[in-house]
Amino acid sequence: WLERADSLPAGPLLPLAGSVKPDVKPRFHRWKAVLNPEIWGSLRKKARSWNLTPSALLAACFAEVLSLHAKQPHFLLNLTLFNRLPIHPQLDDVVGDFTTVSLLEVDYRSQAPFFRRAQEVQNRLWSDLDHRLYSGIRVTEQLLRRGILTDPVPVVFTSLLDMSQPGSSAAFFDQVFKRRNEEMTEARSLSQTPQVWLDHQVAERDGELHYNWDVKEETFPQGLVDEMFEVYGSFLHALARDIKIWEEVLPLSSPNAKQFTHQLNLQQIGEMHESQPICYDRLLHEDFEHMAEVMPDAPAVITPKCSLSYSELNSRANAAARKLLTSGIKPEALVGIVMHKGWEQVVAVLAILKVGAAYLPIDASLPSERILELLEIGEATAAFVQPGDFMDGFWPSGVARLEITAQAEAAVEAAGNLLEHKARPDQLAYVLFTSGSTGKPKGVMIEHRSAMNTVWDINKRFAVDANDRILGISSLSFDLSVYDIFGALSTGAAIVLPDPDRLRDPSHWIGLIQEHGVTIWNSVPAFMSMLVTYCGPSIELPKLRLCLLSGDWIPLSLLGEVRRLNPNMQFVSLGGATEASIWSILYPVDEVKSAWSSIPYGVSMAGQRIYVLNARMEECPAWVPGELYIGGAGVAVGYWKDPEKTGRQFIVSPRTGERLYRTGDWGRYGTDGVIEFMGREDLQVKINGYRIELSEIEAIIKSYSSV
Repeated sequence: WLERADSLPAGPLLPLAGSVKPDVKPRFHRWKAVLNPEIWGSLRKKARSWNLTPSALLAACFAEVLSLHAKQPHFLLNLTLFNRLPIHPQLDDVVGDFTTVSLLEVDYRSQAPFFRRAQEVQNRLWSDLDHRLYSGIRVTEQLLRRGILTDPVPVVFTSLLDMSQPGSSAAFFDQVFKRRNEEMTEARSLSQTPQVWLDHQVAERDGELHYNWDVKEETFPQGLVDEMFEVYGSFLHALARDIKIWEEVLPLSSPNAKQFTHQLNLQQIGEMHESQPICYDRLLHEDFEHMAEVMPDAPAVITPKCSLSYSELNSRANAAARKLLTSGIKPEALVGIVMHKGWEQVVAVLAILKVGAAYLPIDASLPSERILELLEIGEATAAFVQPGDFMDGFWPSGVARLEITAQAEAAVEAAGNLLEHKARPDQLAYVLFTSGSTGKPKGVMIEHRSAMNTVWDINKRFAVDANDRILGISSLSFDLSVYDIFGALSTGAAIVLPDPDRLRDPSHWIGLIQEHGVTIWNSVPAFMSMLVTYCGPSIELPKLRLCLLSGDWIPLSLLGEVRRLNPNMQFVSLGGATEASIWSILYPVDEVKSAWSSIPYGVSMAGQRIYVLNARMEECPAWVPGELYIGGAGVAVGYWKDPEKTGRQFIVSPRTGERLYRTGDWGRYGTDGVIEFMGREDLQVKINGYRIELSEIEAIIKSYSSV
């Protein structure tokens, strides 16, 4: 036991409803059921065919149900053992409680047929019983001392059946468990140990199997124990009926899993995923070019200093595109956009896409060294900049610096109209560089159709049209800007851009919203909090009809504050990852329910699928935490020039063959199929939507401390 201590896991990490107050005496409730002699006899017979004892089989079935509902499939169980050792001939005449406990390690991380996993549980059990004189209490003390456990193992399995195996050292327990079975009366023996959450007992009487679960009430979410107990009973019946189930890998997660569950189950979750419509297979700028033909005079980009109609914007983009063609830019090559916020960014984006290249946005306010690093990593041979001297003496010699200026109208018109499409929907549209875990930038590669699928879904879902105005306050290097630009330009709407010197000035935002009739807000929650705080109770924004918030936790109080601006405003929580084309999940919030601890993460968007998977890549049932994976149309190509990192984060599901992005975030399904976000397991936090390593924050703090 001491040799194994450092490798042992904790108890089952089951979903909890909340902590019970220490001054409140815990209440226990019993779930109980019986297998009739015919079913129990059939189950014992099939167990013998796999050389399994009844107790080992039931322990394995119990572990199978726990592993389906636990956060990790590797855990410890407490076993209650009768320990009247034959050390004196008259010991049987002594009255007393001769029970002790032992720990049973269950490791269901590997995939194998159920009978094989049950045999592994049995082998582990027999091996541990050889060391029964070193009790589970002493092992637990060691695990607590080493920090492996923070509390005693809270799930118990108590068998009063014959656990012997011919020829093994466990044969001694043949009479031990028979005697214990005789001594235990039907309970009046309700287990009520305070540190125990769930105690499962099995016993045989008159040829029947009696099994009970004694559970500490209020520990688990309402309905969870009912679900687990029904799954357990249904599983026993299924094993008794059909020998084929013994040979299934992950039987409780198989396509036939509906026979075991009555709440939200894997089949229902799969049907929810499949019900989403297919993706919108178009170029990002294709609908903009159509709008430039049918409504050329409508405003497309509005800034405090100038406005561009669809025709003007398209002509300027064509002129800039010709500069790229002259520079010899190849399809899917990266072209930098090293600019401050402004209409020139929109022109640059469109120009790059028109020639079939992909844009690489770089904030011009970054340090020169960082700008050079990103241009070098992106292998850019050209970059658009705004007028004026820029990085003189620092600009790399191999990168053409192309200025976008407010040209005379005649010169713009001379550029001509539409260029021939140079891209396909499956080609790169943009690469966004984010901070990596080592501080080295990682470039997320997104195709046209992936981003367009997200844009199309939002526009259709919220009826975005030519009457809308979208306030674009996000940096071009942050993927919320992708929707700001193309959410507007794909529908004939206009994007309203703030002055680059007043990007974080809420009074400036309010002025733009009121002057230009902004209808759609899209930002991280912190910016909306700034807006409502500045507005206070006196300022209303009645034209602001849609609020899209993402990138960070949304305060529960924010909905009420936003509704002060406009009582009819739609309030939408969105989530996802840069690696999955802006957003993959959403939840329109009509009211904040008192039971919520956070705003729900939501359900998968059109053409996309967010999965909650456990360590074995199985879909988790309701209540059970798992890691969030994203599949479908939005998944990125990978990381620019980094196949190793791409291979780690973009995987192929071993069960479905679908390509998935591993987010590193955790969540769980509610019984209605809505996902609850539960944070991250690693050492990253989000600041205004950007993922940052805690080590990076610590380095910044140290540098400021030294100053």
